[in-house]
Amino acid sequence: MYEKMMSSQTLENIKSRKLDDKKLNAKLLSYLREQLPIFVLMLITTVFRDLFNITTPLITRDIIDYVIIPSGKPYDPIVRFADFISKFTGISLLAVLCIMIILVTVLWGIIMVIHRWLLMLLIQRILYRIREEFYSALLLKSRVFFEKMPIGQIIARATNDVNQIGVYYAEPVRESVRATLTFTMTILIMVSLDWQLTLISLMPLTTLSIVTMKCLPKIKDLRKKSRNLFGNLSSIISEAVIGHKFVKAYALEENFKRWFLDTNKLLLRTVLNRVNLMSLYSPYTRLMSGIGVALVILVFGMKWTTGEMDVGTFVLFISYLGYVAWPIRKWGQLASTYQDSMVAARRVFEVIEDETYVKEKPEALETTKIKGDISFKDVSLNYNGVNILSHVNFDVSAGETVALVGPSGSGKTILVSMIPRFLEPTSGTILIDGIDIRKYKLKSLRSNIGWVMQDVILFPGTVKENLLIAKPDATMEEIVEACKKARAHDFIMKLPKGYNTFIGEGGYKLSSGQRQRLTIARVILADPPILILDDSTSYVDVRTEREILESLWELARDRTTILISHRLSSVLKADKIIFMEKGRITKMGDRDSLLEYLKSRMEIESFRRTLVKLGEA
Repeated sequence: MYEKMMSSQTLENIKSRKLDDKKLNAKLLSYLREQLPIFVLMLITTVFRDLFNITTPLITRDIIDYVIIPSGKPYDPIVRFADFISKFTGISLLAVLCIMIILVTVLWGIIMVIHRWLLMLLIQRILYRIREEFYSALLLKSRVFFEKMPIGQIIARATNDVNQIGVYYAEPVRESVRATLTFTMTILIMVSLDWQLTLISLMPLTTLSIVTMKCLPKIKDLRKKSRNLFGNLSSIISEAVIGHKFVKAYALEENFKRWFLDTNKLLLRTVLNRVNLMSLYSPYTRLMSGIGVALVILVFGMKWTTGEMDVGTFVLFISYLGYVAWPIRKWGQLASTYQDSMVAARRVFEVIEDETYVKEKPEALETTKIKGDISFKDVSLNYNGVNILSHVNFDVSAGETVALVGPSGSGKTILVSMIPRFLEPTSGTILIDGIDIRKYKLKSLRSNIGWVMQDVILFPGTVKENLLIAKPDATMEEIVEACKKARAHDFIMKLPKGYNTFIGEGGYKLSSGQRQRLTIARVILADPPILILDDSTSYVDVRTEREILESLWELARDRTTILISHRLSSVLKADKIIFMEKGRITKMGDRDSLLEYLKSRMEIESFRRTLVKLGEA
């Protein structure tokens, strides 16, 4: 049943608010408002940077027309740094103008340093906020989200896609301002010198806008496809690493290799198609620039013979033609970069704004300690037309121990996942202490529930650090006592540094049984009124299981406990036993009334699971 639920899920089911480019731009630009002073200073440095940049050709024009090839006209510079410059002539004028070039270059360099520092500060502060929002949103997601979204996709979005958003501020936002400023200032100066020549030189460049508009949609689609394929590639790698035992047990190395190679080849073809498209665009812009230069030379030749244009002005026009062509080429590149950033931003905000999470009511109740009465009232769960649970009804009194048994896929784990609201029922109500669990604050509800999962979860760090997750203010005496009850203290003391031993990622330095006992000790340390034990002794031997169960039964004496197990020996001390099949409760009663029924059914299931484990060894 559970497998059916998972197989029906796809990434397209993620319930995020649809973001078009307009909304996405508004979202991205909203981060700029938070960093407005830095952004304004960066724009100011951009203006001065470009101003100094276009000044050097103007000074060069004056050097040619008034020093190198003097026309005999009185010196009347376009750019006046000081009125006294017009008093100089010959070599003295050349020296002054060269000093001005050096001064402009030094100022440009200083402005560039400030500009780049402000840019990096702006981008990193914004990315800091986006990463923070991404991770905070990720922590709020429900179990369903993580079952829909592969790990590799999440990692790709949290790393590569978030970094690509930084390019949005470095390129489309910043460079579009710079390109517009350069184009506008250059055109104004060119028009003031010779408006006819300006129009003639710009004619070839206008065709670039037509080519750009035709290329953009194709580039956008290819970029989106390549980013999704990269996410798929990351998922394949992460799944192969996480499930390496399964891959080896079933000799699936060739299957995974073929799966990886097929996706990698498709990614390569997609990227090459985009590169080919971009490579055709770049020579075309060069061609149009070359035609523009040729037209300027032609017109200059005609005007120079009649004395209408000086050599310095011609050189200035050739220089400025490059300044005009650069913004036009840049706008084409920015359009491509913009599309890439939009694709990345959409993938990031799909996660941030996804709505597949458990919502907490504003008036939700805060409770420090609950009694532990649990009631399921006609609870059903339907997912994509598949009935996962159907009309489940049962009560658990505070301090009572209930065992959930049944074949794999019968819905046991799904059922207990609803108590801390990892999943929400389609219909029906779950009550704790007579109150609908949806009326509790999530943190308040979950802090009263201890869960020992079938899959052991340990974090990189020491033994002590992993235990303190359950109770950060626990004393060393409390930690040791919890570990003794879980039969974990003895093996911990044999580790190189005892409780301060680093256990590695996922606790890989420990055996399966040791890892399981640590998780049990962690729950004992938390001391919750409700315990959920999801096949928590499945990875330990019979002797260790017996020792752990003795401690757990002692611990469960004064608290509500729900135990899931496929071992008959694990459920015999339960006050109530519930047998499930295909999402329904088929039998319910105490040990004596269900013993013979359980023996026959659980022996078959235990035999099946043993065969599976032998295959995984």
